[in-house]
Amino acid sequence: MGIGALRRIQIGLETTRGTSVAASKILLGNLRMTPRLESYEPEDEERNSLGLLHRSTIIGQSCDMRYEGGATFEQIINFLAMTMIGAVTPTTPGGGTLSRDWAFAPSLIAANTQDGFTFEYGDDQQEYESAFVVGKQLELSYDMGGPIRLTADLVGRYPVKSTFTGSLTAPTVVDIVSKVTTIAVDTTWAGLGGTAKSTLLLGGTVRIPSGIELVKYADGSLNWSTTQEGKRALEVELLMAHNADGETQYDNYAARTTTFVRLETLGPLIEGALYKRLQIDMALRWTEPPEMFELESGLTAIRFKGKSVVDPTSANDYEVNVRNAVTAMNGAT
Repeated sequence: MGIGALRRIQIGLETTRGTSVAASKILLGNLRMTPRLESYEPEDEERNSLGLLHRSTIIGQSCDMRYEGGATFEQIINFLAMTMIGAVTPTTPGGGTLSRDWAFAPSLIAANTQDGFTFEYGDDQQEYESAFVVGKQLELSYDMGGPIRLTADLVGRYPVKSTFTGSLTAPTVVDIVSKVTTIAVDTTWAGLGGTAKSTLLLGGTVRIPSGIELVKYADGSLNWSTTQEGKRALEVELLMAHNADGETQYDNYAARTTTFVRLETLGPLIEGALYKRLQIDMALRWTEPPEMFELESGLTAIRFKGKSVVDPTSANDYEVNVRNAVTAMNGAT
């Protein structure tokens, strides 16, 4: 009998997408796995029977997963690689030896070929293994009373029973704290981060869809074959104080003006003057009617909802940058 406290999630970066690999790291958080079978079940009206269903044929299979947990500087890069763009290699920032900068800047004119991961999930009773796991959508929720919450909707191949990769140890991770986030609002992509607003942001959500569509070739397998990308736009909901800066965003909504927003959250010092960091840059247009005069901690606030747009000057719409001390995507952290 499986013991709930002995559940675990282990993942490995696939060298060839769709080919299972042994896990290289433990993933902290919570996972819900839903194996899906597509079946053909005709009613067979001329069967001389009052029974509705008699036969069933499996015609396809997949696995949906939802991950939930606090975002950490070390493990968020796995989800960004599954959802935004694959084959990202880190660089070492100036003045650093331990620090690594990970830039997830999806192309608008070429395939982003998100990384595929093998997931090992289960308990002391049984492990289930799903290959070619990629992200459908990543959501980051900023609540000033806790860490940034990460929710990832994933899809993979139908899980098979197997055994956990052994000798993996729990990683050392650092939670990304919402309250130490700063917001800067500017008028150009090149100026991102230049104008900090310390009394504006009260909370919010950033949703990053991959645009992934599942492709099914006639290849002798019931699993989907590969992925293709469709159009996508980042979505945001930002709760802003009703002050002069909040009024400016109301004016931008009315004028359909593009707003350039940077959300930056720092963590512990790595070395020198280099801190762990999550940075999200966005060119936004408020596309939905603002929800006026919400009450938050005794303040009146406005909830702005929008999507990323392509800035014609820079040809950018959004990107995410992470600084940590993880040297490789398939490393142990």
